[in-house]
Amino acid sequence: MLEECLLNRVPVNITDRAGNSPLHCAAHSGRLDCLERLLAVPKINVNARNRMGDTPLHLAAWRGHAHCVRAIRKAGGADLKVNRLAELAVKTFTKYVEQVRNDDGKTASEVCQETETKAEFEQWELAAGIRERPRSINHEYEDSSDEDEEEK
Repeated sequence: MLEECLLNRVPVNITDRAGNSPLHCAAHSGRLDCLERLLAVPKINVNARNRMGDTPLHLAAWRGHAHCVRAIRKAGGADLKVNRLAELAVKTFTKYVEQVRNDDGKTASEVCQETETKAEFEQWELAAGIRERPRSINHEYEDSSDEDEEEK
């Protein structure tokens, strides 16, 4: 069905009443074959938002489709960060970066609950400079019972 639509030049960024594009639907349902085919279309909008503010990445994450998150990452072009100019920033010609959030204020990694998908986001966010590498804490604990005996 998808191939037929593409052959008949049906617009790939068309949306339904909820604002979901075919890419949203493929990501939500975990249909990797459809997702990869859509991602190969030159004018596909990977960062399209539905009426809830969700991108296809949000939907894949929410549903725990790590394979779809990986495909979107591999295809490139998906924004984890969005550049916005605040009113004050416009006046001072500086811009700040914040993560792409849906209407609930959640990032794609925050809506994700499945472990493998969360791990995929951690790697992506590290590479994008959104997340810092956790510092290894190397505490050498002394036996406090020995200290207590020495003080007595």
